[in-house]
Amino acid sequence: MDIRFLESLIAVVEQGSIAAAAREQNLTATAVSQRIKTLEQQLNCKLLSRIGHNALPTESCIKIVPRVKKLIADSFWLKADLAPQGLFGELKLGTIPTALTDYVPMLVKEFSTAAATADLVIIPGASADLYDQLLDQKIDAALMIEPSFAVPKKFHMTEIAIEPLCLISNVELTGSIAEILANHPLILFDRNTWGGKLTWQWLLEQDIEFNTLCEIDAFETMVAMVQTGLGITILPKWRGLLLHKQISVQDIPTAKSQCRKIILLSDRASPAQSLITLCQDKLLKFI
Repeated sequence: MDIRFLESLIAVVEQGSIAAAAREQNLTATAVSQRIKTLEQQLNCKLLSRIGHNALPTESCIKIVPRVKKLIADSFWLKADLAPQGLFGELKLGTIPTALTDYVPMLVKEFSTAAATADLVIIPGASADLYDQLLDQKIDAALMIEPSFAVPKKFHMTEIAIEPLCLISNVELTGSIAEILANHPLILFDRNTWGGKLTWQWLLEQDIEFNTLCEIDAFETMVAMVQTGLGITILPKWRGLLLHKQISVQDIPTAKSQCRKIILLSDRASPAQSLITLCQDKLLKFI
């Protein structure tokens, strides 16, 4: 019995339709239907009841779902037991945009050497979205901003980097921060994002006036706007900032509570624990 066919059956049961299961597995609906038909012939029973566009599990299907899930899990661990150091399978890693340039190239290189039989799937997104995906077990781990709230105990958190704030302009500016903000339009880091909230709180604590040119959550675009002379911006000092030319970067005294903290947040229940540990070790050595 093909494990892939069993995976398709579980996908249909969980998604509620052949079409949705096909999209999840990156297959055609015809291919999924054929897999289910083959299983029904092998098991000599009807597994799904089709009502309109929906496909519901029959009583027979419901009975075997727990055992099918165990077979799928056991097949994973069977291969993992034979892989060097258990480095097998797939790691779905969510990353915020700056982590794509700061850490992902190094991780891809290390994975290709240390875990050649494993698959590293990179899923970009904002921290809030990545956190929701972790809660829904759609990803195994995420390189993201540390939440301002306590996370459930089922998650493991590792601090990767602390990024203080910096002032970015297209030429070196003199004077106090208050004077600079008073004389130059500010490209504001979106205050609705997790990182933007930290910058916004810092600005409020300074009790100084500033003129907002626009509000956006896109570091590369913000730096490009600065380069063209549209204004200045205040952002966390991420590693990739050093790659940008024609800008001046001025450090801003920042309390630790006002810094952006980059963390690796992972699900302790993920079957990809060995790969998560590899990812964590490489990140800590890299910094």
